[in-house]
Amino acid sequence: MNRLALSFLALSLPLAACGGGDSDADTVQETGAPESAIGQMMQGVDAMRGMAEQAEEMQNTQPAEPVNHRVLLEMLPDEAAGMPQTETEGQSQNMGAFALSTREATYADSTGDSQLTITVADYGAFPAIGMFGLGWTMVDMDKETSTGYERTITYQGHRGYRKYDTESRRGELSALIEGRYHVQVSGRDVDDEQLEAALQS
Repeated sequence: MNRLALSFLALSLPLAACGGGDSDADTVQETGAPESAIGQMMQGVDAMRGMAEQAEEMQNTQPAEPVNHRVLLEMLPDEAAGMPQTETEGQSQNMGAFALSTREATYADSTGDSQLTITVADYGAFPAIGMFGLGWTMVDMDKETSTGYERTITYQGHRGYRKYDTESRRGELSALIEGRYHVQVSGRDVDDEQLEAALQS
């Protein structure tokens, strides 16, 4: 099991008793959006329903202190997709009822042209607030162009999002763990497979 997975398993054990879902290892399952007009309308209804449910959940959620950003640093690998870690940055913020911790690590090859960034965020106190900025947590999508794609996925049993452009060789792979931890891998001048390799580091 990879370092990120082990770290989240340790942090999520107390949450599992509260209804954490089962996850199948190394599972990436695409979730598609309906293409018909009726399907798109129903998708919008589902999105509004999801926002309402998250707002209700936020009201019923007991405040939980996010872990310190230095703890998040321990989750990040020293190497991702064959690239060494070059720098990290983190912060913990507390703005009244809303608290947030984030940690970011950058990885680059010897030339500095290819680069990956792994970001871990803990929305601890009120996770629903942070989720409002992640539209893919509430709406299924499946978009393709001549040079790339953008879609929602299921990654090891968790809600996720993936996009990649073959022309610019830029992409993103994200997963939402236990409805609280947001892990995002973004890259420039990298292959699509390197994004997944970084998430599995």
